[in-house]
Amino acid sequence: MLGYIYDKDTKEFLKSVIIQENPKHAGEYLMPDNCTLIEPKNFSTGTATCFINGNWIEITDHRKHYQVNLETLEFTIVDYLGDAQEGYQFITDEVYADYQTDNEKYKVIDGVFTDISDTEEYQEILRRRERERIAKLHLTRGDVFRALLLDSGVTREQIRQKIEALPEETQKQQTAKELARIDFDEALEFYRGNTLINLIGEQLGYTPQQLDTLFKTGGF
Repeated sequence: MLGYIYDKDTKEFLKSVIIQENPKHAGEYLMPDNCTLIEPKNFSTGTATCFINGNWIEITDHRKHYQVNLETLEFTIVDYLGDAQEGYQFITDEVYADYQTDNEKYKVIDGVFTDISDTEEYQEILRRRERERIAKLHLTRGDVFRALLLDSGVTREQIRQKIEALPEETQKQQTAKELARIDFDEALEFYRGNTLINLIGEQLGYTPQQLDTLFKTGGF
């Protein structure tokens, strides 16, 4: 006679065993702990077969996959059967990997961990990243002066004159002007995000897009 062993905690089917007859009492069998004579059913993949209240039932099984804490956005490996615990959401391995690559693509909306890549909010995130990337582009001071000279005939002395012509009526303007002087005289490289570049560009009539092009390509 076959018996079917299940886990004492999860009630999940473990294995089948041969039930031995009690040598002292004919017709009586020695049943192991957590064992039933009821044969388990064949359920679908992604589930566990568990002996609950005298019957084998199918319970969803997300173990060894990921869940996300909807408040802290921390990820842990699922170690239990059934539905997600309160405050958690099951996610696929693919979503977990994607989040590790780009965590700004996901947020909790109305209690659901959601991919926002198709939203305007995410497009603004991409635009912000591009602005940050461009701001970090840099050229040597020689590259910048050479490009300005070739494009519009502006010399370094004329650039200095533009800096000296900047207003200094307020403390903020005075500070900006002095920083521009320092950058002009001391900087070995100019970054696109440098305030001096924006000031010079504005003084010379260049648009932000034209300045972006300068730092992307080295010319206008």
